[in-house]
Amino acid sequence: MIDAIDLKILAALQAEGRLTNQKLADRVGLSPSACHARVRRLEKEGYITGYQATLKPEFLGRPLTVFALVALERHGRQGQKAFETHLKSLPEATECFELSGQWDYLIRFVAQDIESYQTLTEALIDDPDLGVAQVVSHVAMRTVQPYAGIPLEGLK
Repeated sequence: MIDAIDLKILAALQAEGRLTNQKLADRVGLSPSACHARVRRLEKEGYITGYQATLKPEFLGRPLTVFALVALERHGRQGQKAFETHLKSLPEATECFELSGQWDYLIRFVAQDIESYQTLTEALIDDPDLGVAQVVSHVAMRTVQPYAGIPLEGLK
């Protein structure tokens, strides 16, 4: 169970993951040792799953973001596992969500250009072991609201 101080820690780290323990402790009103113990507990309990830098894809030769809806031919666990295992091997696939409804997956891809993305999706469709029935792609024109973290306001 988390309390108001834990929520302050989570909010601070979510906004600025590189805070030193001292600065974090100052922000949430704890001693550094008590703050460190809480952060370790939040990590151990799974509230904090990792730390990462946010990178600018276009600076790294990946200016194209595409959201793809994927439908599989078969819906058994074995077919899903084969697809998911393959997807995890694709560095261009940066996020994937299993969906309910008409589509099985929503995948975020980053690519060098439309040609490299097309090659990637053709390979997904052409591989009979993956069982991909259909891919519908939506090219992101611009980012209006980047990922801002999990809303913590109003939680107790």
